[in-house]
Amino acid sequence: MQHSIYESTILVAFAIMTVAAVPASPISSSGDLQFVDRMTAHLTRDMELARTAEANALLPALKSFATVLMTEREDQLNDLAGIRNRLAGGGNSAPETRTAEPPAARTSNIAPAGNSSDKAMIDQFVRRHRVAIQLARAQAANGKDAELNAFSRRLTYSENADLPELQQMRAAMPGPSGEK
Repeated sequence: MQHSIYESTILVAFAIMTVAAVPASPISSSGDLQFVDRMTAHLTRDMELARTAEANALLPALKSFATVLMTEREDQLNDLAGIRNRLAGGGNSAPETRTAEPPAARTSNIAPAGNSSDKAMIDQFVRRHRVAIQLARAQAANGKDAELNAFSRRLTYSENADLPELQQMRAAMPGPSGEK
C-alpha cells in the first residue's frame, strides 16, 4: 500500500501520539528499561519511514538507503528485545538472529533526480538520526547495563556514519539546501 508523504506524515504522527499515550509499564521503572522502550519505539518509527521511502522515493540512492536501514533497524530491534528480556528478568538475553543474507552495500549513485517528498524524507531521516544519537549518547554516559551501553555506542557510531550520506543526497537535489 502506497501513501503520499502527507499521509505518511500523519501515520507517523499518529504512531507517536499512540506510543506517548501508553503508560509506562511498572517493570520499566529503571532508566535502562525506559531507554530500551523509548529507543524501540523510535527505531520502529524509523522502519515505517524507511518503508515509505523504499516504496515512494524517486531518488535511487534514497531507496537504497531505506532498504539497508530497514535491515539495520530490524537487527537493532532484535538486539533491544533480547536486552529488554534480560533486564526485565525474562531469562536468556540472546537476541533473535537473522538468517537472511545482508543486502548489498549502499550504493552512492546520487542523482539530481527526486522531488519534494524525497527532500522531506531525507530531512526526516536526518532529524531522526540526530535524535537517536542524543538518546544513545545519554544512555552510554549514564546507563547501568554494560550491554545496553555498548549497544548505545554502536548505535551512535552507525547513526553518525549515515549522516554524511543523507546530507550528500540532500545537497545533490535541486531546491533549498540543495540549490541547482
